[in-house]
Amino acid sequence: MTSSFVANRNELAAAFKTLKRFLRRRTDIEAVLTFDNERLSIDANGITVRASGTGSLQGQAYVNWRSLFGLATIMPEGEVVLIKIEASRLIIGTTTIPCTWQESIINVIEHPMDPPLLMTLRLKDKYSDEEIVRSGLLDKVWEAERQMEEMIVQAAAILRPLDVDAGDVRKLALDSVHGRDDG
Repeated sequence: MTSSFVANRNELAAAFKTLKRFLRRRTDIEAVLTFDNERLSIDANGITVRASGTGSLQGQAYVNWRSLFGLATIMPEGEVVLIKIEASRLIIGTTTIPCTWQESIINVIEHPMDPPLLMTLRLKDKYSDEEIVRSGLLDKVWEAERQMEEMIVQAAAILRPLDVDAGDVRKLALDSVHGRDDG
């Protein structure tokens, strides 16, 4: 399956128009197209422009600005523009341009060596299970959940004379972990 990105044509045209105005036909400039989080950013000679879109393409394409100049003059028709990378070629609509492609480095979660328990418990609120596993933090999350459950059992035992059970303590603890302690 080929990764692709579908860019908003009007935003892409406006981005290219801005670059064309400042860079003209210069041949010595490298443009970097970065595909990330439903956005395309194009950086060239200190100028950054953006266009929104959707797709599975994640990474950076390095091309000579002169190759993009023609595309900046005549944009493909339609409301959206399909962008793909195939065999060291950047394909924008029906135009192909030689490029150097760099896949995005998989995001690794930065987590301290000895973090507070609450910080580790909140990882599941911020990151997917896949990101946690890829970052090698699954065992730490499981251990944090085990510690929390142990504390819940201890607190429930202490509060049993007040007719508080483990379910009440668990609800309080989970509300605190997931940031719902404000009422």
